Amino acid sequence: DAELLTGNYAGATAGAYSALARSIAASSEITVAAARESALALINTGEVGPRVFASATEAAARYADATSKNAKEVAQDFATMGRDVAKWATEHNRQLNFITAAQFDQIKSLQEQGRAAEAQAIVYDALNQRLRGLDANLGTLDRILKTVKGGWSSFWDAAFDIGRPETIEDR
Repeated sequence: DAELLTGNYAGATAGAYSALARSIAASSEITVAAARESALALINTGEVGPRVFASATEAAARYADATSKNAKEVAQDFATMGRDVAKWATEHNRQLNFITAAQFDQIKSLQEQGRAAEAQAIVYDALNQRLRGLDANLGTLDRILKTVKGGWSSFWDAAFDIGRPETIEDR
């Protein structure tokens, strides 16, 4: 169990990360299964702390969906952010153009002050804002395909819920 192996570093119980996955799915084109997979992949890295876990999970799920990378690849990439937040933001901003100059200055300043988690929060929030905007640019066929895919994923997620232990958050 990833939570046990990481000492619950992300601060998320099984019920909390399931609730987070459902919340992400309800507010996006991301499936519950994809959001759960992203959350678990981030937990497995042991590098994403509780302060940014929710926004990191949303960003990871959206990033995986947008780039067709799997959750493990995205989580491994996101896990490297903690080493140098400003450098990570700069490298990823070249491709995604999601950080403003003012945000970058704030990220760099926070990092220099030893407040890396706050710097990461700015990066994840900006990344989520950018990735949310991608849904609006989908064409009709893309939307139909995502809807069908989401429907099948929801069906299978519900099927796998049968027999899954009820968590405190589910009660």
